[in-house]
Amino acid sequence: KDCVTSPTFSICSVYDSRVYHYDIYNSSSDDFVRLGLLQQLDTPALHIIEWADKKLVKLIESYGWHKIEVNIKILNNKREYEVIDEQS
Repeated sequence: KDCVTSPTFSICSVYDSRVYHYDIYNSSSDDFVRLGLLQQLDTPALHIIEWADKKLVKLIESYGWHKIEVNIKILNNKREYEVIDEQS
């Protein structure tokens, strides 16, 4: 078991070679591509991308990769999660 933390300062953290966690809050989709992280999505694993912008989402869709989108709304000190899986 690995302890999961926010990879904000490292952009990408890998857990047990099966989970890739990207936090691009302080970066752009262009940085994601420039750093070679897009190619990393070919690695057989679960890839979680926080703060992906619309440009990165469209790029991922253009490659035909399966994506599940989770939108979080704050409502009266509670969170509402919307899960969108257009391929199911």
